[in-house]
Amino acid sequence: MKGERHAYTNENESPHGSIVVYLDFGRGEFTSRIFGARTVVAFDLTKIERHIERQPEYTTDAPGYCLLVFGPEAETRVWLVNDGNVLYVDRNGNDDLTEVDERVIQPETSTSRTFDAGLIRDQLARGYSLRVYMQSDGTAKLRVKQGSGNYQYAGWSKATKPRFANKPEEAPIIHFGGPMTFGQYGPRQSLPRDIEGKSYRKTSLKLMIGTPGIGEGSFASYHCRCRRDKNMTAKVEYPSRSGGGPITTEVAYKMHG
Repeated sequence: MKGERHAYTNENESPHGSIVVYLDFGRGEFTSRIFGARTVVAFDLTKIERHIERQPEYTTDAPGYCLLVFGPEAETRVWLVNDGNVLYVDRNGNDDLTEVDERVIQPETSTSRTFDAGLIRDQLARGYSLRVYMQSDGTAKLRVKQGSGNYQYAGWSKATKPRFANKPEEAPIIHFGGPMTFGQYGPRQSLPRDIEGKSYRKTSLKLMIGTPGIGEGSFASYHCRCRRDKNMTAKVEYPSRSGGGPITTEVAYKMHG
C-alpha cells in the first residue's frame, strides 16, 4: 500500500465523494475508486510515542509488546504485553501495567493461548470486548467486539498476522474503530492480464475493509461490513501494456456465501 496517498472513509459520514485506494502488485500502480462514501483524513499513527511509563517485573526473558488504539483519532491507547501465560492489558490507558486488574492469567497447565481481555472503553464511552489468540509461531490474532456485535479483526484467517515486538518502541500499532479504507487480503499477488481458462481464485483481487495500522499484520478488518441490500460499484483503472491511457472498467460488488 502507498500509505501517503490513501483517502479513508467513515461510515457515519453522509455519502459524498469517493474512496481512492492505491495498490502496488509489483507491476505498476493499481487504482481503485469506490463511489458512494465521503472521504476523511486518517490519523497519523507515526506521531504516537511508543513508551510505557510503569511496567511490572516480567517472568520471561522476552515479553512481547503490542499497542492498540481506539477511535477515529486514536485517542484511547491500550498496551498489551504477553509474558508467558500472562497477558497484561492497560485497559484504562494510563501507561501503568502494574495495576492488579490488568493481568489476564492462563493456568500454567492450560494448552490454550487464548486471553479474554475483557472490556475496554474509549474516550467516547464506547465499549470494546477484546480477545487475543497467541499463536505457537509467535504471531497473534485479535478480535474486538464493539457494542452488540460489530466485530473487527487483526490477523484473521489468511490475513497477515501481527507479531508482538521485543521492545515497546518497535511494537505494532493496531487501530480499532478508526477511519476505513481497503487493505489487501492474504499474500501479495500478481493478477494475470489474460484470465481465460483461469480459476476465479487466481483472477480475483481480494480486499479487506478496515483501518490500517503500523507494522506487519496490523490491518484491523471488519467482518461482513457490507450489507446484501446495499449496492457498491468499483471503477477500476489498469495500466496499459502499450503505455497508452489506462484501461477502465466498472465492477459491481458481489457478496459470496
